[in-house]
Amino acid sequence: MPIPSFPPHVVPLHARHGSYSPRYGWLLKTYLALKEDPHLFTSADAVVRLGVGKSMVASMRFWSAAFRLFVEVRHRPGAARDVIPTDRARWLLEDDGADESGQRKILVGGQDSSLRADS
Repeated sequence: MPIPSFPPHVVPLHARHGSYSPRYGWLLKTYLALKEDPHLFTSADAVVRLGVGKSMVASMRFWSAAFRLFVEVRHRPGAARDVIPTDRARWLLEDDGADESGQRKILVGGQDSSLRADS
């Protein structure tokens, strides 16, 4: 089978998602955590703060990048990269954003009676 040729602006990546498909809530969870700490992905406690396993942290980073929800900025050579949410992320995931799936409502404590255990 021939290898497809990609345009110069496309960089093929292989298996950085760790075989995880994007999970419900990951994009919002990643966005909210990155708003608080642009060094989230390089911090030792990222696993605890995101509440997932180590390989899932890498997958969350991959999928957030694939959806273009953040950009990585290095302020000087050798410095850690800041991971900054994009306008696209803000447009989609902020309180008044375009998220019609209700991820924000469910994950940030909004009340939806169809999801409560006592209903």
